[in-house]
Amino acid sequence: MNGQEPATAKQPLAGGILRHAARLRGAWQALASRERMQLTLGLAALALGLGWLLGIRPALASLSYWEAELPKLRSQAQALEMVLDGAGAVAASTETGLALADRVGATLDRAGFAGSYRFIDGAQADGVQFELSIGVSAARFMPWLLDAPAALGLEIAGLALRSGEAGGGQGVVLGTVSLRPARTAKEEG
Repeated sequence: MNGQEPATAKQPLAGGILRHAARLRGAWQALASRERMQLTLGLAALALGLGWLLGIRPALASLSYWEAELPKLRSQAQALEMVLDGAGAVAASTETGLALADRVGATLDRAGFAGSYRFIDGAQADGVQFELSIGVSAARFMPWLLDAPAALGLEIAGLALRSGEAGGGQGVVLGTVSLRPARTAKEEG
């Protein structure tokens, strides 16, 4: 043929649909108005139920799941940022070619302890040791001691501090701090 379907193939399908529609229309007209109202309300309830089950309920479940999951993901992302920032700081300070004592000295100077410490040469083969020769504020030094060595990839190898009081009753510390490169889990195990 010339690529067209015969018109008779579409007629049985269209005619069948029209016959069923006419039968349904006749059945609907035969119902009492009260029965039509009941069927209409039943179909509306069915549509609402299906809408709830297939559309609204899954969406609400997804929202409640992500409301619970999002804070966990944010805290994990923040922890990862801190780890990556720490790794970047260690890598950056190592790349600059500064000696270990120079890197520790730079962090002490930035923290405001310039002139209050001196390094002890050769006291530790793989680390660094320094003495606080002038009393420094305990309130400022303790946070440095907790944060700065770890940021440089170091750990405390030894600590001998003694406390004292400066003028005005302010607590100060004097003593010796030994730092070494932090051990990895493989080195410890």
